[in-house]
Amino acid sequence: MEFNTDTTTIKDFLQSNKFSIPRYQREYSWEKKQLEDFYLDIVSNIGKNEEVFKNQDYFFGTVILVGEMKKHDVSIEIIDGQQRITTITIFLSVLSDMLFEYDQKLSNLLWRYVISEDDNGEKYNVMENETAYPYFQKKVQTRNLQEAPQLVQDEYLLTDLNEISELEKKLTVEGQNIKRAYDFFKSKLEDENLSAEIFKDSEISRLEKLKIVRDQLLGSTFIYIISKNVEDVNKIFENINSKGLRLSSVDLIKNEIFSVQNKTVPMDVAKQLWAETKGYIANNGKNISFQKFYRYFWLSRYTNSSEKDLYKKFKDKIKPEQYEEFLKEMKNSANVFSNVINPDEDYFRESSRGNGVSKEDLAEFIRALDAIQNVLNIEQIRILLITLVEKYKKGKIRFKNLKKIIVFLEEFHFIYNGILTGRTNTLVPKYGSTAREIYSTDDASEINEKLMNLKNDFIELVKDNSPKFNEKFCRLSYSSKSAKKGQQKENSLTKYAVYKYEELLSKSENATFNREAATIEHILPESTKLVNDKVNNIGNLFILERKINHDCEAKELTDKIALYRNSTYKTVQDFLVKYSNNNEDFIDQRALEMAGTMYSMITNSWMN
Repeated sequence: MEFNTDTTTIKDFLQSNKFSIPRYQREYSWEKKQLEDFYLDIVSNIGKNEEVFKNQDYFFGTVILVGEMKKHDVSIEIIDGQQRITTITIFLSVLSDMLFEYDQKLSNLLWRYVISEDDNGEKYNVMENETAYPYFQKKVQTRNLQEAPQLVQDEYLLTDLNEISELEKKLTVEGQNIKRAYDFFKSKLEDENLSAEIFKDSEISRLEKLKIVRDQLLGSTFIYIISKNVEDVNKIFENINSKGLRLSSVDLIKNEIFSVQNKTVPMDVAKQLWAETKGYIANNGKNISFQKFYRYFWLSRYTNSSEKDLYKKFKDKIKPEQYEEFLKEMKNSANVFSNVINPDEDYFRESSRGNGVSKEDLAEFIRALDAIQNVLNIEQIRILLITLVEKYKKGKIRFKNLKKIIVFLEEFHFIYNGILTGRTNTLVPKYGSTAREIYSTDDASEINEKLMNLKNDFIELVKDNSPKFNEKFCRLSYSSKSAKKGQQKENSLTKYAVYKYEELLSKSENATFNREAATIEHILPESTKLVNDKVNNIGNLFILERKINHDCEAKELTDKIALYRNSTYKTVQDFLVKYSNNNEDFIDQRALEMAGTMYSMITNSWMN
């Protein structure tokens, strides 16, 4: 391998060089903690002797580059270090605008590290960031000098605040991170003492403080490793990360795919496929990481793998000539993944068979998906869901069968995880192997067989667990007033159980369950003082129509009974028959009865 290495200051590094961030690099992702550390590294390394401030050496680490230094007509690609250099550029942009108020010449000189000029007077961006276009260019690489003299307005491209406002209404995740960094540094530098302990009680001017911070940053150093050969640099990059794993597996995979772009994957195709994939994940509104999606996608298609082995498994399994097809598959799965996490009724209403789905069946399916992911918090099921939904959209699974397995999994996870508190991670291998088996066939009978095998294996995990289920179910509680840690999660599970109980009783009598009107009712008022906070126990809860619940407010149980008789809900009617004359003694008995009924009704339905 041929490469050069040297130590440089940030000032020398940015002078007379033009840098670019390759499209395969991870997007800007620094959060507040990293920004705090960066700024503290700058200001805490400023020395002081009485009132004399002195800049001190500080090392910012290593960057890896492809190209030649001091050739601003050709960009140098940043292979590793783009997060730091992007942050430095944002900081210099904010600092330059801050200096303008006090000294326009110093401000303009500092701006050269953001936007420079070649020998012909042509301006160029010192750092090109293609992934963040156009927000980075409009926000960071224009001058935010709204009251600048006309001469300055003619010389520099100024920030268009109206355009920025429109862009900020629909920022990508990377755009949000850039905005956060910009606003963070602006807030720090607007402080009279630049948010730096060393400047407190100092009599020097604000301009001098800004100059000291400027010099500390520009005088800081790092080591760069550079080669003209991209393959050599990628080997260095991969080797460094194999020892330190500074980057995620997805970053390394992205680096691998795009590093062979000219040989196997057309540049624009690869860029578009990756961007569309990330777009599907970003638009689901549930803050799911791309890294997590990728692992679930991989497990659903290829092999079982831990997080740290994903890159190695990718290299072993996917050949360079397959990269483009791999990106297409990943994009399609990301679309499915987005609709699994944030299910849209229109998406599931029809499959490629053209078979419509009834409103009631669709509503039950969407509720089950929501309960699994947002009440029971089971993410690992998405490994299987990616494959199942893809098969459904291709017409290989009927909606009836899709709904049936999802409802089963909802009820299984309620028992296994919600009540018995089983470990979900132990299910990942089974979810993965089933997903891969289903992915490999389009035969409907084979698919149903694989699903039946999964169902039977999961049933075995909760079989004959009625005593343990009863014991733990009877501890469920719901409080609308408690601020106790973990109560919100407990409330969510208990509310689910109460609604599920009504659903089961209604189904057993072929009755319709009106969810829209339902609210949680404490049978004995929540203000009742009982031992061990028993008033919030599930045995003291049922659902009640909103209007009746309102009429019952602040009433004692004896006064509520007449109002309860107006309810159409089966759980209320069941209570009136069995417990309305028991005053305060019904809670434990009713909780145990609910537990037994739910366990038997759910598990018996699995046998049908």
